[in-house]
Amino acid sequence: MGFTPHIINIAIGEDIATKIMSFSQLGPRALCVLSANGAVSTVTLRQPSMSGGTVTYEGRFEILCLSGSYLLTDSGGSRNRSGGLSVSLASPDGRVIGGGVGGILIAASPVQVFFFIFLYLLYYWLFSILILFLHKAQLPENFGL
Repeated sequence: MGFTPHIINIAIGEDIATKIMSFSQLGPRALCVLSANGAVSTVTLRQPSMSGGTVTYEGRFEILCLSGSYLLTDSGGSRNRSGGLSVSLASPDGRVIGGGVGGILIAASPVQVFFFIFLYLLYYWLFSILILFLHKAQLPENFGL
């Protein structure tokens, strides 16, 4: 199977988003975050109403949901990562905030992040096959299936 599950532990004071991004850069693979548990002390979220705008919250927030993905993209011979993270957080008084992570996501407690990685070429190959079948295209005899 092309998917490999992983758990990373993030220490108090570390940037969760940076740690996930750096893990995704260890090779030609894609990463899909499934969930996380723990708390954050600082989070910067994107503000879609403002071009390039962000808002930063400080305090202690429990992670309700963390999800997202990073994919490897080829553009004119250079490889880049695309994607991002979304988070939902609960404050001690019960308020819920969330959105796209637009900057730092600092751990206030030990945080565990659960994710899958897979080889990007395998993902691309599987996606291409799906598109072919959706369009009811004929596969060549030497395609390898």
